[in-house]
Amino acid sequence: MRAIAALSAGSLVLLSGCALLSGFPDRLILSGQSVTKDRVAAVLAQADPTFQQAARQQYAATNDESRCYIGFIDQKHTNGGEQLWCGPVRLYGIPASQRWANLAVSADTAGGLRLDSTHPSIQPQTLPTQLTFARPDGQQPATGDDLDPPTPPTEQPGIVTAVDSNELGAVTIHPPKDNGLLLGPTTALKIAGIGSSSVYGLGSQAHSAASGEQFLAIQFAPMPAITTALSTTTDPGRLASVYLSGPTQTIVVGAARHPVGNIPTDGTKTLIVSVPKGVPVRFEVTDEGRPLSYDLRQATRAPLPEEQPLYRAQNTTPLNRRITGTLTPTAGDDRTPIQFHITAENAVLTPWDEDKKWAPAGKVWLAVNVPNYSIDNATFDIPQFGADAFQFTLAGGQPVNAIQVGTSVWPDRLLAAVPPDTTTATLTCRWTATLTFGDDRPARPSPPQTLPISIPAS
Repeated sequence: MRAIAALSAGSLVLLSGCALLSGFPDRLILSGQSVTKDRVAAVLAQADPTFQQAARQQYAATNDESRCYIGFIDQKHTNGGEQLWCGPVRLYGIPASQRWANLAVSADTAGGLRLDSTHPSIQPQTLPTQLTFARPDGQQPATGDDLDPPTPPTEQPGIVTAVDSNELGAVTIHPPKDNGLLLGPTTALKIAGIGSSSVYGLGSQAHSAASGEQFLAIQFAPMPAITTALSTTTDPGRLASVYLSGPTQTIVVGAARHPVGNIPTDGTKTLIVSVPKGVPVRFEVTDEGRPLSYDLRQATRAPLPEEQPLYRAQNTTPLNRRITGTLTPTAGDDRTPIQFHITAENAVLTPWDEDKKWAPAGKVWLAVNVPNYSIDNATFDIPQFGADAFQFTLAGGQPVNAIQVGTSVWPDRLLAAVPPDTTTATLTCRWTATLTFGDDRPARPSPPQTLPISIPAS
């Protein structure tokens, strides 16, 4: 390391816009108090090893010529300011022009002088202009031009941590290849970007990947408005109630699983994980017992076929259709027909239902919500609909009995497990039922009513 040589007494030499004083005053102002040259020499003798030890602990690079100086802030060289200047020193990721750190000192009215901290934080900065460096022993500061930044310490393999997004250092974040969405009945996450690097972080917070490892970085964004229904009974864009323990997040590296805690979605934090090079890595959310997966290597979603309707632009269609029927008793003394109606509100194609849970593997639920129903004439009889009272027919297929779901004798919704690519169906209301008031009585239904259903394909 090349040092700048001292000139004759009273001469000045420039160091990056600052001056070097080859002589040193017998008394000066430091931290607002008058102190002697000997007191300054004593505090510098303490400051030099304190600075070197702090630099080692914070993974900063120094050399044998790195030491601390008084920085005079006035042209008469009588005021040493409030702090010492120590360097040259380099930290990883910090610009090469920032080679000098401060150590705060305090002086008392009796001329005593001490360091404010024995464990100072090393934060290199660019020297301010019009500053004059000097030491009682005449040592002159080295330029630090040939002082290389340090190699960051090695991080533990498999580490998962969150770091400030503005302190990623060498990590470059790229947007995912798709929209980054990961959706489930109680999950709505958006991956904003993914990156990789052998080093992450800045300064003393920088880390190198272990041999054979690399860092993956994942950033999450606030969830935008989504247009699909995540369950059969929720409005588009709204989460279903949490029935189990809520979604859990995991980084899956090959066969290893690394749990992830709370995920910040405001962009201020980035998730960092150390993974072996070349090994498949995915981000997984377990929602209501089923894993939802995102391939971090390919930067694309890896959904099961039955999850595809969640990623359509729309998986619901309004119906708002009132359907009427009649049941005429065929036994008993009173054979007055019972008139009634149901209102089909909408149709939904989604894999989750709050009562029937996930649809069978490879299938999704086609649901028609029928929240409104009424008997329209005075009667004591109540219809008890049969298993074949409502049927779904897919394009070119055979009728399938609808599952009747509800909390009363009237269904709240009608379900059928159908292929995920379903776009059209017909609901047939056959009205087969018995009448219940005291004893069950058979009844003849009115002619079937049909309701066509069409859900957009994309």
